[in-house]
Amino acid sequence: MNELEKKFKEEAKRRGCEVLRGGYPDFLVIPPEGDPFFVEVKKDGTYLTKNQHKMIRAFSQLGLSVVISFNGEWECMANPSDYYKKSMQKKKFRITP
Repeated sequence: MNELEKKFKEEAKRRGCEVLRGGYPDFLVIPPEGDPFFVEVKKDGTYLTKNQHKMIRAFSQLGLSVVISFNGEWECMANPSDYYKKSMQKKKFRITP
């Protein structure tokens, strides 16, 4: 992070904002037809990080679609809210080996 970015981040925090730098989905997919959407790719048995939870929630509040792809499969995409529930029930937020 350069000095200007640090300055901006500190000012945002001083104003009570939460500032995220990591946690962005892996891909922005722009299909030939239909709306663009974000994809987070996860290996089965792994979970979203806390920042990924926050980022996906913020994107959803902005009306942006985010889906989870399991093991890189197109057909295995799921709604993140279902994935949150699973992660929360297991009390796991970090990716596990």
